[in-house]
Amino acid sequence: MIRSFQMKLALLSTLVSGVVLVTFGVVFWHLSVDLNQQRLDRDILGLAYRVLASGSHSLAELERDTGQLVVYGEELDGVASLLTDSQQNVLHRTDNWPGEIQSQSLPTATELANTKLPTHLHGRTNHQDDTDHYSHTEDVSIEPHFNTVTHEGEQWRLVGLQNAGNILHVAVNLAAFQANLHHLRSVLLLSIIGALFVLMLGAWWVARRAMRPVSRLTEMAESITATELGQRIADHGADLEFARLISVFNEMLVRLDASFQQAVRFSADASHELKTPLAVMQGEVETALQLAPAGSEVQQTFASQLEEIQRLNNLVGKLLLLSHVDSGALQPARVEFDFRAMVRAVCEDIPALDPRLTVHCRMGEAVAMVGDQDLLRQVVQNLVVN
Repeated sequence: MIRSFQMKLALLSTLVSGVVLVTFGVVFWHLSVDLNQQRLDRDILGLAYRVLASGSHSLAELERDTGQLVVYGEELDGVASLLTDSQQNVLHRTDNWPGEIQSQSLPTATELANTKLPTHLHGRTNHQDDTDHYSHTEDVSIEPHFNTVTHEGEQWRLVGLQNAGNILHVAVNLAAFQANLHHLRSVLLLSIIGALFVLMLGAWWVARRAMRPVSRLTEMAESITATELGQRIADHGADLEFARLISVFNEMLVRLDASFQQAVRFSADASHELKTPLAVMQGEVETALQLAPAGSEVQQTFASQLEEIQRLNNLVGKLLLLSHVDSGALQPARVEFDFRAMVRAVCEDIPALDPRLTVHCRMGEAVAMVGDQDLLRQVVQNLVVN
């Protein structure tokens, strides 16, 4: 599962753009096929119309007119014709006419005078001038009939026209036409794949730019520590959505800072308030311990109470030290001292904490250290006690 929001945003953008692009490609492909098919039909119809409209049906002219058809600026070989009379007797048939095409496969021939023709007929031969146009101005409404048949694995496009009792069918081999469509499809597919790749890179770049304010906000939030809760994230120039997020985050910092300061003040005040009564109690117990008979139960009781009071004093001192650290008011001293001597002193104090323990200290050479001796002593003592 993808957990990167930037990756999700990039993939979603690519997916949406890809769907739109593929949809456009499919629509463009179908429109191109339809338009090319209509143009081919128009060119075939133009050739058939010109032959019949000329009124000359000699074999030589038919061979000349149907030898090659210029479509899309290219000469397409494979143009064939079949001329019959009203009794289906063959008057002329070119050598390349697909002979196995059954009569029922031929499109119905429409009367030339009643056939609906386009305004400009672009079908032409090598012998036709580029400026020649054939038009039909009569008010007709019959659409010519076209048919596509397959002969020996090749497809042919046919149209039929009838004039003065003669029926002319013109057929065009679709091999070159389909090759052009195949080339167009290949170019379109490669273009779509290339466009998808570019869209993916663009979506990733857009996602990175969109996430840049979040990265800056994260960096600023990480720079705020417990001792710097008074800092605020600037929202100058931020977008509306991120400005709202920054405002909510700053409000949360205000509440956290107030709660933190309240806790620090409570810890410091409690430590200060407890130190005075504990000091008084410790002095009174020490005085009573000195006045108690030696070895009596009263002396042992006072000694036990004195130990508990000393433990409370240590706890209060730690609380006060912690409050100073949290508030940032603690400024550790930097003095040079013998770390080995400090550790030895801590080891000597351990039996006083628990007489049942036996401590063996193996000390090496003297170690000079620069730092706060009291704080380091507290750290070593905590480690030993724990």
